[in-house]
Amino acid sequence: MPFSLGGRHAPRVNLPVYNVEDGDSDMHSMSDEESTSQSDDESASDYDSSQTFQAVGIVETGESYQGHVAQEKESQPLPNNATGHFVRETHSQCGRVRANDSGRQIAPKILTKDSGHLFYLGVDASYIVRHKALSEFPDSEAILLLIPSTNVGGWAHGHASSSQFYWKPDIQAMVRKLAMFDHQKHMRAAGAQANLDEFKQKRYALVAEISCHAIQCKSWAADLASHRAEETEEQTEARKQAIRDKFIALGYAENDIISALSSQREYYGKAGLTDRIWKRIQPILEPFIQTTQTKRKAYEFSKICEERKQIVRDLYKEFKGSLQPREWKYLPHAPEIVGLNPFSILIEAPPETKITRESFRDAMKMLPKLLSDAQDALKATLADLITSQLEAGEVSCPNSLDLAKSVFKCQKHTNPVPHELYVVGVDMILSHHCSQVFQWGYRDLSKPDEPAPDLPFCVDPSAIAVAEFLIKCAGLNPETALASDMDASDLRFNCSTGSCQSKHYGYSWRAAIAHGSGEHAAISILNQKWTVLSTEEADCIKGKEAADHKWRTLNWICAHCSMGLQGGKSQEEARFHVRDEHQIAEPTAPLDFFYFEQCIAPFKNPGAINYRSVRAAVVQTNSKDFKCIHCPGSRLFDSNGVIAHVKAKHRIDVPRNGVDWTKIAI
Repeated sequence: MPFSLGGRHAPRVNLPVYNVEDGDSDMHSMSDEESTSQSDDESASDYDSSQTFQAVGIVETGESYQGHVAQEKESQPLPNNATGHFVRETHSQCGRVRANDSGRQIAPKILTKDSGHLFYLGVDASYIVRHKALSEFPDSEAILLLIPSTNVGGWAHGHASSSQFYWKPDIQAMVRKLAMFDHQKHMRAAGAQANLDEFKQKRYALVAEISCHAIQCKSWAADLASHRAEETEEQTEARKQAIRDKFIALGYAENDIISALSSQREYYGKAGLTDRIWKRIQPILEPFIQTTQTKRKAYEFSKICEERKQIVRDLYKEFKGSLQPREWKYLPHAPEIVGLNPFSILIEAPPETKITRESFRDAMKMLPKLLSDAQDALKATLADLITSQLEAGEVSCPNSLDLAKSVFKCQKHTNPVPHELYVVGVDMILSHHCSQVFQWGYRDLSKPDEPAPDLPFCVDPSAIAVAEFLIKCAGLNPETALASDMDASDLRFNCSTGSCQSKHYGYSWRAAIAHGSGEHAAISILNQKWTVLSTEEADCIKGKEAADHKWRTLNWICAHCSMGLQGGKSQEEARFHVRDEHQIAEPTAPLDFFYFEQCIAPFKNPGAINYRSVRAAVVQTNSKDFKCIHCPGSRLFDSNGVIAHVKAKHRIDVPRNGVDWTKIAI
């Protein structure tokens, strides 16, 4: 874009001034004294638009610079659409040119050769592109060769283009000049043709000279811009270094200073750091440095703590290796151990305190007792929860936690699906942990442990009601039946409540509790419909369960060594390990290797176990082989018919196998 060669760093440019009409090509170079005196003389008088308009313009073209030199001997006023009349005035301090329009300062695009020579680039209407010039001026092809051009248009904002632009007054003046030569030739004046040829040669040389000089001006401008950029960068860097030195003297680390202040405006600038400036910017910048310093120290301390936690994890892994693999499911995850007081105190010790493996030896000796006390405290807490649910006059059972109806709900489980939320029996309670990483919905020992929250259990009355109903369906007394008794019966239950009527899934008693309390939480147990599946149906469902994808996950571990500490294996890999490492020819599960799960994982897709198809296969061979025990007759029913008969005729809500109905031997 147009630029000024004025200013304190600009080189002195002495450009020639030419007269377009008389063809004078003598180059007048003014000395500094002449320039100064001329500027003073001209600034002392008012500018008259009828005065001769002398101008020299250097225009940035992107690829090249082209100069524009014009001088009209005859009085040529500025165009009427010019932005303003300009006073040739050089700024007293920096040498820049100012323009006045009725006393109002404006910012025209002006280039200066001297204080007395201006070129105004803001009159956009005076620019004319080449193809318009050819159409507006007849025979202008030859004329355009005699005047300079630029590739920056009036509305281009200084950006070069592929077009050529000319100063329209130059074309008009050249037309008049050539018309004068034609008139002389027409009048057969002596030497007219020679004068014309000489004039053209001078103009060709002038245009070439201006183009060459524009290249030199471009070099000057580039050097000037580079010099100013380097000077600004040096001044800015000096200011930044001075600010850093000040804060380093106050005790801050240089990296913290650089990181904190890199986006702060007060950190940059060309002005030197004086006492006044420092007094102003210090309270602005210092809080940012303090914040960065705090974050850095916290990060460094977290790395130290992580190194200490890794020591605890390694020691805890060694401790687990000293136990039998079947005991591992009762152990909490490593993050829970890290949070225990004997360990957390050492982990969070000041950074300057040296903590090694030996520092945790005493804490590791206390670990077995800490774990035992934690389990006893948990059992006592849950026993109190059960006692608080007893009605007036009821007596608490000594082994209340072992009862099949003692169902607890974990309120902060990380994987809130029904089968994970409900726990029954001491074994399931002590092995329940909330920080589990799952693969296909199952515990994956190959994944690192995640921080585990506390395990706040609560008593869920709806889950207890479902459990009591299922216990009755199994023919046991809810007040005395233990969880181990229900496990031993290994029954399968079907729910036909609501939308489940068309599904007919088979559930174990634990899965049935989770289903009834989760899927049908809004339905009272009095309105839920549960039945016990026949032995044939249950056996078919168990066969489906044995083939489920659950058993293909990497959760199989050896029962004879600590192989499982490195992560679980597939069933076949665990079998080969026992055979090769422990020299057992025919390994059997779960004696030699077993599926490790702290929470009882569900089957991959219980919907695939459809007991309706199982029942159809059984009924097809013997459709009516059940009879009612309460009826003396020999009437036979199918499996659903005998249950419906007992409910309707004998008013028994939960018919039981062997008590209310039985299967006859064929």
